[in-house]
Amino acid sequence: MTMSPARRIGGTDVSAVGLGCARFSFAFADDPGRAERTVRAALDAGVTLLDTALAYTPAGEAAGVALTPDEVAALSW
Repeated sequence: MTMSPARRIGGTDVSAVGLGCARFSFAFADDPGRAERTVRAALDAGVTLLDTALAYTPAGEAAGVALTPDEVAALSW
């Protein structure tokens, strides 16, 4: 895993490089597994900031499919 430089947001350290998930449901509509592969690749590269929001649904759900419960707990704040 390659580590991205960290930044502090509130009281949480996150990677300086994040993954925006807003367009997952549109950009990856033809290949639903692509969102999961993209999230896995980002995590493998050391990204710990996934930009999701309720407004992004179902894109946030697509990103969430790639995460294990332990990863969700580690990334949530």
